Amino acid sequence: MAYFPDLSGFEDSRDRWKRRTFNIGWLDRAHQFEVGRPPKWLVNKLWDFSQYSVHEARGFHECNLPNCPGPMRRLKNFYIGGRTPTARELQQTRAALREVFQKRLPNNAITREMIAMLDEQDRKPPRKFFKRILGIRPGHDVRLELGSAQIRVFGDRGQIYAAPNMLFHYVTAHHYKPPDEFIQALRHGPCPPDKEYFNRLKSLGLVWKRTRCCERP
Repeated sequence: MAYFPDLSGFEDSRDRWKRRTFNIGWLDRAHQFEVGRPPKWLVNKLWDFSQYSVHEARGFHECNLPNCPGPMRRLKNFYIGGRTPTARELQQTRAALREVFQKRLPNNAITREMIAMLDEQDRKPPRKFFKRILGIRPGHDVRLELGSAQIRVFGDRGQIYAAPNMLFHYVTAHHYKPPDEFIQALRHGPCPPDKEYFNRLKSLGLVWKRTRCCERP
């Protein structure tokens, strides 16, 4: 997961109105963040937002915060053809990914973070399992698969807040406390599944999808 300071300018070539969009909740274990137990209304709001994702990726990010309590699901590493690739083949694949990011997003923070992650993977042996973070609302059976998409929250003065859909996990499991202005946007701004919320996404050219979910075993 790329790290960006809260309320820093959001960078993504796929988004319109980037000058009015700010980062929220792009956390990393190397950077401290404010904590506090979330009130019930905030958890419920984040759950509503987490059910609808934008910019869905093909893969997913794990939580790298210390002592992560989950909930999570262990997934076996999948390779096409069922054969574990050699270290050389993995390095070649990561080299190709570096080239793609450098061409599509040159001199971009996302590119720098992705290349750093690929460099770190080159120094480690292949992993057999990955840990997929799940979002669980207390008292419900549905589990959301987090870590592969983003959410948008709208402020009352035209602000747009871009966050990973891991935000629900960060708040409920790690007690991350977002900035006050973001909390106010959650409280007073349009919220899914209201039609106004989806109209705002459409006006920005953002295509939304229902977040993938799995039933409690």
